[in-house]
Amino acid sequence: MNEMMNMLDMLKDMDGSADAILEGASQIVTGAAVVTIVIGLVIAIFGLKIVRVLAALIGLVLGAGIGIAAGVVAGLNGTAMIGVTAAGALILCILAAVLKKFGVFLVTFFYSMGTMSLLIRSTNLIVIIICLAVSIILAVLAVLFTDLIVILITGITGGTEAGMALPVLFGMSNTVWIGYALSAALAVIGWMIQTMMHSRKVGKKEKIYSRKVRDQESMESEVEKARMVLDEDMEDSEDEDD
Repeated sequence: MNEMMNMLDMLKDMDGSADAILEGASQIVTGAAVVTIVIGLVIAIFGLKIVRVLAALIGLVLGAGIGIAAGVVAGLNGTAMIGVTAAGALILCILAAVLKKFGVFLVTFFYSMGTMSLLIRSTNLIVIIICLAVSIILAVLAVLFTDLIVILITGITGGTEAGMALPVLFGMSNTVWIGYALSAALAVIGWMIQTMMHSRKVGKKEKIYSRKVRDQESMESEVEKARMVLDEDMEDSEDEDD
């Protein structure tokens, strides 16, 4: 009897532990969803403004990966491996942040590839190759038409991240279409907000330029008037001398 009671107590303890583990896992998932939503919204709304920061982060991760690969090939370990990894991460991070076109290429390529992988979810080699090709084409276009493509890609990427995480936050992860619908809505909102902010920025620059041109023309006009007055004075003085 005592043994059975002990077994029951053990089972109760196990049930309690299992509940605690499940509760902890649920909190982790919720926290991760909240962080993903916040990051996604920031990218969707401010993608063009923070493109250098995004490029630096991608460069950091990519550089670390290249450093690790180089260390493995060279047979390094320990401190040497850490040094090579840190050097690769630091160098590519700085290059991506300083060289805007390079950073824009990285952001567009990796964000396009990541978003298509998240939405399509295919392991077919042909589909993956097509996604790679599309990502490369978009990245090249982003170098040529930076503002337009960056707004497009960051809006889609940020909207997709936040849209796919929202159903998880509210316990509706099994309903896939909700995630797609929210992603589309947030992407459109991100495009609109970024486009409005960019248009306002361009309009402000045009006003500043117009003001400078107007001030310059006004200054030239004043100089011309002063020159005409001087010429008239000189002519009058010459007439008096005659």
